[in-house]
Amino acid sequence: FFFSSRRRHTRFLPVSWARRCVQETGVGCCNVLCVQPIDCIKTILQEHNSEQISKRRFFPVFKEVYQNGGLFRLYRGWQPRMVQYALQSAITLSLLDKLEQRLIKKSKQKEE
Repeated sequence: FFFSSRRRHTRFLPVSWARRCVQETGVGCCNVLCVQPIDCIKTILQEHNSEQISKRRFFPVFKEVYQNGGLFRLYRGWQPRMVQYALQSAITLSLLDKLEQRLIKKSKQKEE
């Protein structure tokens, strides 16, 4: 589907490496902003379950954390995660982009 001979890759515009890196770092930052509260609750549940077996659920723990610390408590420890995700997404998306460019180039060579 993605590399079929019917599909023409005429909309591919080259983007500078620096601009691509900034865009992909932004993707990583958005990822952290969306996932961090869920990951915070998950970590609390894992810590609690390792100490004793209980039947605590996600939403009651979320409510408790929010009432005790507010929104900032849900984003506790976001800085290292932001660096991790920003670097990870910049590297991963750059590699995927390069691979796609090579596959497109090979498919064009086969068509000729």
